[in-house]
Amino acid sequence: MSGTTSPESYKPAESSEGKTFVLIAWGLLLGGWVLMPFAPIAGLIVSYLQMDKYSYVERSHFKRVIGTFWLSVWGWVLCILLYITIAGIIIAIPLGIAISIFVTYRGIKGLIRASESLPYI
Repeated sequence: MSGTTSPESYKPAESSEGKTFVLIAWGLLLGGWVLMPFAPIAGLIVSYLQMDKYSYVERSHFKRVIGTFWLSVWGWVLCILLYITIAGIIIAIPLGIAISIFVTYRGIKGLIRASESLPYI
């Protein structure tokens, strides 16, 4: 596995620029609460554009931002489809709350780990 770095042997982030982009990506993802849907989409774009430019630490965060974004999109699509049906409303509301908690948890954890220059594991 040449060219890859395992989580056990990571080096702390050397680039403050990379750390800044990671914090921006997480902040934009969390900004979806206020600026829906533009901030999370901007965070997704930042993550895709910056992912290959930095070390393992930053890449782990960018990959997690991307994964969190797409999981939340598919979860919300499911919520909308369930909400259309009368019986599905009972499932859609708790699912929507769970997705919101999930995104918030991952975002806060990502911000904390990034501010400490640690990978998102």
